[in-house]
Amino acid sequence: MHLLVGDEIGAGLVEGKSSLVMVAADLERRFSQEKNLAKINFLMKICQLLDDFFIANDIHAGLFNFTLKTFENLSAISEKDMRTFYVHTLFQILKFAGFMPEVERCTECGDSPESFSLEQGGALCKKHKKDKDVALSPECWDFLKNLKQKFEINTNLSEKDVLKIQTTMDSYAQTSLNNLGIRK
Repeated sequence: MHLLVGDEIGAGLVEGKSSLVMVAADLERRFSQEKNLAKINFLMKICQLLDDFFIANDIHAGLFNFTLKTFENLSAISEKDMRTFYVHTLFQILKFAGFMPEVERCTECGDSPESFSLEQGGALCKKHKKDKDVALSPECWDFLKNLKQKFEINTNLSEKDVLKIQTTMDSYAQTSLNNLGIRK
C-alpha cells in the first residue's frame, strides 16, 4: 500500500520481542492532496516539531491525545483558517514541551506587553524591549492570551497579523530548539 501525508489507516499490531509489529493495515480515509497544499504544509510542520521536541518512545498521554485531536480536526478547518489553527497547535506544542511563552505581561516588570523577545521567551513592555524584539499589536497579544485557553476561528486579526504571529512563534520554536542543541 502506498500512503500519502495525512492518510488515515487502521493498523493491526502485535507485541513482538522488543516492540510492536504491524501485521495488517487498511486505508480508512485518504487526505485530498490536490486541494489541501496549505494543510499538508502545516501538517508536515506539526509533525517535524513533534519529532524535534519529543523523544520517540516518550510516554506523554496528554500530548498524544492533543495530537490525535489536532489531526482529526484538521480536515474541518478551512484553508482560510489554517494558519490560525497552525499557530494554535504550535503554541500548544510549545506548552507541552515546557517552552510556553509569556504572553500576558512583561517578563521583566509585569506591565502590558508590546514586543515579543525570542531570547527571553515572551512579552516585554515598552521600556524593556530591545531593537531585535518583535513588536505586536494589542490585538495580537489578545489573540495569544486566548490561545492559552482555546482555539477560536473567529478572530479580529488581519491575515498580516496572523502571519506575523506565526513567524514569531516559528522563530521562538527554532530558538528553543537551538538552545536545546537540537537544531542549528
